[in-house]
Amino acid sequence: MPIYADVPPQNNAIDAKIMQAMDIHSQYEKNVLDIINKQRTQNGSPPLNLSNELTIYANNAVNNIKNIGSISTYNRIYTIENLKNDLYAANLKCFNTQARILSSDTKLSAEDIAKKWLSKKSNNDILLNSNMTHFAISYIDTEDLRSWCGLVIRKIEDNYNARAYEEEVIKLVNEERKNYNLPPLIISEPMMSASKIRAVEQSQIQGHTRPNKTSFDTVINDIKFQLEETYNIGENVASGQVSPKEVVSAWMNSPPHRENILSNKFDSIGVGMSDADRTVHWAQLFLKNG
Repeated sequence: MPIYADVPPQNNAIDAKIMQAMDIHSQYEKNVLDIINKQRTQNGSPPLNLSNELTIYANNAVNNIKNIGSISTYNRIYTIENLKNDLYAANLKCFNTQARILSSDTKLSAEDIAKKWLSKKSNNDILLNSNMTHFAISYIDTEDLRSWCGLVIRKIEDNYNARAYEEEVIKLVNEERKNYNLPPLIISEPMMSASKIRAVEQSQIQGHTRPNKTSFDTVINDIKFQLEETYNIGENVASGQVSPKEVVSAWMNSPPHRENILSNKFDSIGVGMSDADRTVHWAQLFLKNG
């Protein structure tokens, strides 16, 4: 037997208005992004992609701004760290690469708000950053003002493989060594294990001192690895870079880290990657044992 729902006619009219408002908002969002992407193309950056998941957080932001009545108050209550935590909880893996643009003005067109944002250097640095991948914008109107929230993130692949990233770092390191006629470093599984420990430890204390206040090389004891009477060991660490290419580039542009990568004192290597505190941390151990 069929089941019928008795829906009052005026609800259809309300639904139509909601759908029309959603269409207008989607077109506004697309128009803003088209202008931003045009400028990104001129700057040699890849286009940003619209993110429906991210739009949810932009919508929440403008609704909260309207309820609170002030962008500055909203910024104090809901910090970028809160946003970072919420995005991570929703499995939007952008780690430390997210930014937020908030503004209020008269009811500007999509073209005018895009141009206004691009005219400000701090916003420009975010919107045209070649590392960013996804974008969302939302707005809400009061009597005479319109408030906007723009969100920009670099989204990391949902199914990224840490071991593949670690091995890619080693590949890039050996390519750099080849450029200087140096032999490749061999992957050491004990050093891979030790590097993983050190990458996780970077979320507790960054640098070459361990959380227990000992030197980085004591991690060798943790993995029960036997060192010869004479050995050379070195370490590179980094935080914030979200790809193998970025972290190797950062190390190569830093003299002490570059020295380790291009040293002839080492013959083996291990690399560890961790996102233990929702920021990507890297550790790289070099060894010549005996």
